[in-house]
Amino acid sequence: MPSSARRIAAGHYEFRGRRLVRQGGVWRVFADRDALAAGDAEPVEHTSLRAAKASVAAAGFCEASAEERRRDQRTARVAERRRRLLASGICPSCKGPMDRDGVQCAECTAYTREHMRATRAASRPPVADHYILDIRSTEGNCALWWRPNSRGHTCDLDDAGLYTREFAEGYRETDVPVPRALAERLVVRHVPLDRLKQELELAGHGREEERCA
Repeated sequence: MPSSARRIAAGHYEFRGRRLVRQGGVWRVFADRDALAAGDAEPVEHTSLRAAKASVAAAGFCEASAEERRRDQRTARVAERRRRLLASGICPSCKGPMDRDGVQCAECTAYTREHMRATRAASRPPVADHYILDIRSTEGNCALWWRPNSRGHTCDLDDAGLYTREFAEGYRETDVPVPRALAERLVVRHVPLDRLKQELELAGHGREEERCA
């Protein structure tokens, strides 16, 4: 007796054309979907799915349906053709000579790997891992970056926004996408002189201001 049954829903299986349904802690067997809809179950109740399947098999319903037999035959024919091609050193995919792997020819192997990489890349959502550098102007020797949501510019990388490379490449040639890791690796600490003067004035350190001028 086959050990597997096709699960349709929780507590609902199909086995050799019969519907096996768990109701009230017991398993009932229905002749078909119409019988299930009408609540017309076979009189015997079973304590487990295994017992219900055994009952169906014992009643003579263990033969595969015509559709199942055709599907099994098609699968067997495909497997046999593939086995013969491999035994002859022919790639089952393109009918070219096999490579050393004994699975596919070199061309098909390369195509399969490239297709898999492209599929994985397409399934990944775009990552905002680029800053956008505006090369039209600078502040001193400081780069000018786009702020978040395309709202102005800043030379402070902490205030800059992160964008996807695809987004950045769709704008002007003067807006250059820069990888986040590269920009952050080149960050240096400095003290703006104008802000330093303002702070000294507020603190009343006129001499320090003159010394810095």
